[in-house]
Amino acid sequence: MTRLELGCGKRPTPGYVHHDKTRHGDWVDVAHDLEQLPWPWADEQFEEIIALDVMEHLRLDVCEWLDEFWRILKDNGPLTLRLPAWDNPLSYRDPTHRRVFHEESFDYWDPDKQLHHDFGSGYFSASDRWWKVQEMKRCIAAEDVVPVRLRPDQPYRFYAVERRSAEDLWYLLRKRASMPKSPPPTPTPSSTAATSSTGQRAAGFQSAELKGFYREPHGELSPEGIPKGERGFIIGKKHGR
Repeated sequence: MTRLELGCGKRPTPGYVHHDKTRHGDWVDVAHDLEQLPWPWADEQFEEIIALDVMEHLRLDVCEWLDEFWRILKDNGPLTLRLPAWDNPLSYRDPTHRRVFHEESFDYWDPDKQLHHDFGSGYFSASDRWWKVQEMKRCIAAEDVVPVRLRPDQPYRFYAVERRSAEDLWYLLRKRASMPKSPPPTPTPSSTAATSSTGQRAAGFQSAELKGFYREPHGELSPEGIPKGERGFIIGKKHGR
């Protein structure tokens, strides 16, 4: 069984191929900067991958590195991630953290989740690389000792210590096989007419010069000085204005 650990650090997990950004120890099998795509592994090379406290440090968009995980992992293979939680104050202390994560962040890539149907299926349809969120839980990341001053008018020697726990988010994802592409729907006479009508109303506007539009309570878009357009239809600056 071929298993990969990204960002193994100084405490590598036994039984894995160990990766890190530099070869700082004899246990590092592969040294590679994960910002550089593609990663130096073949398609479907690994049966399991773990990355603990790693991916939040990358400048890459989440969809970019998640697609690379999908590429090098076998179908139905598990991907274990540990990432900083959005509601953990310590997540913002590390200046190398590029982003924090929510409990439902990866629901956008899971076809069984509502966030996928509402948003993710459109956001990431070009890659068509989907996942199953098998499990998500919180785990203790660290415990900070915080001084609590007992007498505000006295020096710091008059204090007690309070131990506060900080939590990270732990995810277990499984790679899904690519879903077959659905054929585009056959246009009906009514939809063709609606498209033609929308195109006529759009004439005389320059979409490249959008200015001052905002979202109304019911979803319409209204630019400055121009009547409201249809829901989801962005109107630009009119010729001659």
